[in-house]
Amino acid sequence: MLPKKLSIQGLYSYQNKEEIDFENLTSAGLFGIFGAVGSGKSSILEAIGFALYGQTERLGLKDTRAYNMMNLKSNTLSIVFDFENYDGRLYRFEAKARRNSKRFEDVGTIERNAFLWENDQWTPLPSADAAQYIHLSYENFRRTVIIPQGKFQEFLQLTAGERTKMLLDIFQLERFDLSDNIGKILNENKHQLDIKNGALSQYENKNPEQLVELKQQSAQVQTEISTFSELQKTKEIQVKELVDLAKIFDALHATQKEYESLQAQSSDFDTRKQNLQVYETAKLEFESLISNRGNIANKIQERQKLISQLQLDFTNIQSENKDLTAAFVPIQKANDALEEQRSLLHEYDFAFSILKNEKEIELQKSRQIKGQKFVDDKDVALQAYEKSIKELEVQISLLEKDADNLDIYFQIQNWWETRNSVEKELDFLTKKSEKIKSELLKNELEFEKLGYKVSDWQEQIFAKKQALEIQITENQQQANQIAVRTELQTFATNLEDGIPCPLCGAMHHPDVLKAENISKHSQVINQQAETLNMQMNELKSIENQLNQLFIAYKSQENLLTQNTLEIQDKKENLAKHLTKFSWDKFDNDDIAAFQLSFEKVKSASDNLKKLRVNWNTEKLNFQKLQDEKHKYALALVEIEQKIENLRIQIIQDSSHLQQLKLDDFAQKDLDELNAEKVNLSKQITKVVADFKLYSERIKANETVLTKAESSLISQKQELTQNEKERTDVEFSLHEKLKQSTFENLEEVIAILDTAIDITKERTIIEAFNKQLHALATQMATFHEQVKGKDFNANDLEKAQLELAELNQKITELQKQNGNLSGQIKQLTEDLQTKDTLGKEVNSLQLRQENIYTLFNLFKGQGFVNYISSVYLQQLCQSANNRFYQLTNNHLQLDLNDKNEFIVIDYMNEGKYRSVKTLSGGQTFQAALCLALALADSVQANKSDQQNFFFLDEGFGSLDKNSLNIVFETLKSLRKEHRIVGVISHVEELQQEIPISLFVKNDPETGSYLTFNND
Repeated sequence: MLPKKLSIQGLYSYQNKEEIDFENLTSAGLFGIFGAVGSGKSSILEAIGFALYGQTERLGLKDTRAYNMMNLKSNTLSIVFDFENYDGRLYRFEAKARRNSKRFEDVGTIERNAFLWENDQWTPLPSADAAQYIHLSYENFRRTVIIPQGKFQEFLQLTAGERTKMLLDIFQLERFDLSDNIGKILNENKHQLDIKNGALSQYENKNPEQLVELKQQSAQVQTEISTFSELQKTKEIQVKELVDLAKIFDALHATQKEYESLQAQSSDFDTRKQNLQVYETAKLEFESLISNRGNIANKIQERQKLISQLQLDFTNIQSENKDLTAAFVPIQKANDALEEQRSLLHEYDFAFSILKNEKEIELQKSRQIKGQKFVDDKDVALQAYEKSIKELEVQISLLEKDADNLDIYFQIQNWWETRNSVEKELDFLTKKSEKIKSELLKNELEFEKLGYKVSDWQEQIFAKKQALEIQITENQQQANQIAVRTELQTFATNLEDGIPCPLCGAMHHPDVLKAENISKHSQVINQQAETLNMQMNELKSIENQLNQLFIAYKSQENLLTQNTLEIQDKKENLAKHLTKFSWDKFDNDDIAAFQLSFEKVKSASDNLKKLRVNWNTEKLNFQKLQDEKHKYALALVEIEQKIENLRIQIIQDSSHLQQLKLDDFAQKDLDELNAEKVNLSKQITKVVADFKLYSERIKANETVLTKAESSLISQKQELTQNEKERTDVEFSLHEKLKQSTFENLEEVIAILDTAIDITKERTIIEAFNKQLHALATQMATFHEQVKGKDFNANDLEKAQLELAELNQKITELQKQNGNLSGQIKQLTEDLQTKDTLGKEVNSLQLRQENIYTLFNLFKGQGFVNYISSVYLQQLCQSANNRFYQLTNNHLQLDLNDKNEFIVIDYMNEGKYRSVKTLSGGQTFQAALCLALALADSVQANKSDQQNFFFLDEGFGSLDKNSLNIVFETLKSLRKEHRIVGVISHVEELQQEIPISLFVKNDPETGSYLTFNND
């Protein structure tokens, strides 16, 4: 993972919101977070861990965690952490809580959420447990990515068991524990074999002869079905002809009955037709005129009501308008005097500005006096720093002459250290080769004890297993033969003349199988089987032992080859190194003279470094004082200019006063003057609002009055027009009655009230006539079809009975044939299944033998522990690539037979010693190298391109030499293009890491961050 951004608010000492842009830090590769003890440095890592996992080292769930984590001056706790995962995707984890506004000690549950950046937005994730996304538990995250204070050396100091457990978790080594899987496979194979054997036993009495007999029976039945089917077809034709004739006679009788029923309704439909014609005439001539007369009458009534209401509204509006005009007169007068009031209001703004500027002048004069005193004090301090800097420069100039050759001395020292280291490594590797050869000889002797050789033990084991398997197969065949003979003897003993044999069915048994004593032979066969199985198990046990010995032998053999190559390489390196000594001033065999001279030069160099640090400090302080003095001098000039500008502004504002005088408000304060201005402004606003309100109401009333008068006139005109329309309609109705057959208008209205649906009624009448005609035509057709024919129901019944008998016979034969076909199909499938099951049983038996071999190889945790040791050895080798160089080729890490870390000391003939004997600086180097190797392995295992981890160590307990080692180690990381963050309060470390954050804790505002990029 690679951190992108972190936001903290209300956590521990972080009262206000602080943000860290990690991209500015990680771009440098090595960066630091520095600050005094208790400033809030470690809280940064704790915030990241809590956002990801909801866990913290300081507090448990029983410690009222939410209350104790929240800053006592804050009401909100917020952590937002963005990072890029090994899969290249951007994730965000949040943790937030709020304090109860009524109860200080009541802090709600800390809510944690996770998001994924996709489609240009943050998409919520179903779980806020980071282990599901970065595939590291909280404990292993703290060991490989973010290492909190006091936990840096944990991996180095863990017990072998705890370290193995950690590796199992980090690298998922449990995937190599195949014993359970093999056991499941073995049990499943046994289960399948039992199932197949059980299934096969069900088909012992199935044979091909039964299939041939069933097929012959089926062919005979099919011939009979064909014969009866021909008779069936002839009889079906005869029955169909009789049924069709019966249907025609039935239809003729039904049609004739229906036609007679319709004939009886003809007179009623004639009357309905006449009534429809009268209704159509009344509807066509009078309906629209009668409807129009009613509508006009309704209009006249409604319009008369509307005219009465309009006359009343017009009178009311005239009275209201008269009252508004009388009230508007005094408002009009006040509005005319507004201009003078607005001018006075504007002058209050100038008066307010004058008072405000005079107070500001007094404030600026006070600042001017204080600033001048500060500038004078700085001048005195600057003179003192100038004198100190000149004295330091003189001392530095004297020491620089003695320290110029320090680089050459370091080169010579490195040459000597490299030579000593290579010579000791050669001695160690030579002894190691002898030890490996001794181990190989021991392994060969172990092989010989078991009766085998390393070169061909596998071929010998295979040959012996093959020979035993042949004997076991032959023994099983003999056992099967004895079982068959035992069963046959049982049958033979129970045979009696006249009783059928259970095997062949014969009633007579002339040549019965003679009984023989096979129990003794069976016991011998069983004993042989037990002996063979025991020999096979012993052989497999020996094979497992040999296999483990062979793995160990090959491992030692590879180590010997590798060690031999290393010896050759070291010899070549030593020869090349001896040719590189090119310093004539010293003898390459006299190291004592060189060391004496080197100590003198180093002492001068150390003093020079201290003087340069002091000179830099004095120079920085001098520059800081100069900047502060310059800043205050500029401020004094600005204050003077501001006072002059304020005076000019007062003169300009005074020139605008006409109604107000300076004496009127000189003794007043700003609030009093502002109150007078507000009162005057309210008076002006009220006059303007009243004038607008009454003006608009009078204008609106006049508009409404005009509209009301216009509407009244219009309605009276419409009423006159409606009365004329009513007269015209009455005249038209009178004329229509004269021309019609109706006696009066009431008769017409009564006819129209019947409300006949003309279309529906006409459709019913036409449908009746069409149906009557269709029935007559249909009867004529039926008479034509039965002309010259006669129908007898007994003939039809007899033919149907004969057809039913034929159908029943065919059905019985088909059922019989279906049963035979089913038996043929089932027997065919059973024979095929029997053959398939036999093959499957043989395959499963062979597979079971192979699974037994694997089960013996993987049982227990042996294989997993072996893989764990391989991973740990690889980590140790990876760490040594860096640790060996950092210790100037003096030390290497190794593992003892208990998988505990030990140290190889090349300064003492490559002898082993405990890691607990390392100095503080060496322990740091060893722990750092292991942490880097572990981080490399974890990130390589997850295909992570970003190699990042965080280290929170104070380093305050280390002495000067150990700190120098730490400095050199951290500087070496820059060359490896990895990203490492360091948290510390040690000031010397800050000079080695220029890209950093500084954490400071203000008593009032809490912890805050500043970015440093030197």
